[in-house]
This record gives sequence, structure tokens and C-alpha cells, in this order.
Amino acid sequence: MKYFIIILLIINFDQPIFSQSIGANGVRSDSRINDLFEDLKNKVKKPSNKNFKIVGSPYFNVSFELAEIEYFGKDLNEKIYLRYNALNDEMELSLNSFSTDSDNVLIKSNKVSCVINNEKYKYVEFTPENSISITGYLSILHEGEILTLYERKQKIYMEATKARTSLERSFPARYTDKIQYYFSINNGSILEIKLNKKDLLSKLNIYSESIKEYQNLNKIKIRSKEDFLNLIRHLDAN
Repeated sequence: MKYFIIILLIINFDQPIFSQSIGANGVRSDSRINDLFEDLKNKVKKPSNKNFKIVGSPYFNVSFELAEIEYFGKDLNEKIYLRYNALNDEMELSLNSFSTDSDNVLIKSNKVSCVINNEKYKYVEFTPENSISITGYLSILHEGEILTLYERKQKIYMEATKARTSLERSFPARYTDKIQYYFSINNGSILEIKLNKKDLLSKLNIYSESIKEYQNLNKIKIRSKEDFLNLIRHLDAN
């Protein structure tokens, strides 16, 4: 419980970790920290249930999983369970694996990262194609000496649509998947990259000859996550 409150409440990373005792209500006795805790809960409070059914889920995995959390480069050795809300881009937090809901989320900071099912997530700044930089969670697929490859997994809410004619189809409100890939060279800017030859050769232009050689030698086109990951590993090792 000690580290659970620490993760939720520390918002000024230049200050030391608080050490006050936990009260009967599960919140630290320090009134200032209690106010911060309640304020944070209000910020992540979920809206009331909607009166219509939405097809799909805002999660790729609905279960809370035992997670490893790293804070300022230090592992917090406490049993904390997380699940990634891919709709809201939040790490929902629980103290057990049986939870079905949570109003608490892991604090969003580039000083806090987590590992869920051997997948490492970092809260970083990145730049989608034809857009300004934003900050959010990316999972690390490869972290090498020079190249780092990231994945962004999103759930997008789509409004219900009604058919206007007999030739059209109606669609219920639903969540759809959106997957993007990002890369960085020598820990530089994190940029989106698409799985097609043109974008690979353009964004990774310093490796253009190596990419062509790799594709010709293996007689493949980079169209899947696995193909891209193998290419990045090859480029990083040569």
C-alpha cells in the first residue's frame, strides 16, 4: 500500500518521497497529501454508464496484470496490478488482480515506466505523421545500441451510424483498433514510421542500402510487425 500511494501522489519530482503513515481510510494522514489524492481521483473518475451498448472494449487486455514499475530508475518492489486503457491512454491501477474497474491511474511522467506481461511502456513525447508532437504511452519493441522501435496501440471510439438507404449498412457504437509504429535513432526524436518500402527508405535513409539488401536477400516485403522488428534488429546489429 505504501508504494501505491507514493506512485499516485508524487507530482513534484524534485521533492523527496513522502513517508507519513497511512490512516484507517487508506489515505496518508497528511491533509495536504490527502487533498492531492482526492483531487487526482476526481480527475480520473469515469463517467456514468452509458445507456447504449458499445461493441468491443477500450482494453486490449481487460485483466489487471502484476506489473513491474520503475520510478526514477529504481524498481518498486511491491505487488501492483495494471491494465492499459488504450482509449484514454492511461495505466489503470489496482492492488489485486480481481478488480474489474478502477478510478486510479499510474501518474503520467517520463520518470515512471512499467512492464506488463514482458511489455515495457514508457510515457514519452513523440510525433505522429503530419502532426505536432504529443505525449503518451508507447511500448518498446526493440531498444538497441542505435535504433529503438516503439508501438502505439490505441482504441478509437466510433459513433453509431444508421443506414440512410437499403444499400447501406448500419453500424453500432464501437471501439476499433489502431496500431502505429515509431522509431528513434541514438535516442533522438521519436517519429512515426509506416510499414511500406517508401516510408522505410525515406525515414531510415541512412540505412537505405542495407534495407534493400536485406529485403532482396530474404525475398520479403516489410508488411508485418514481426518483419519490421526483424529488420530493425538486423540494422542495429550491422
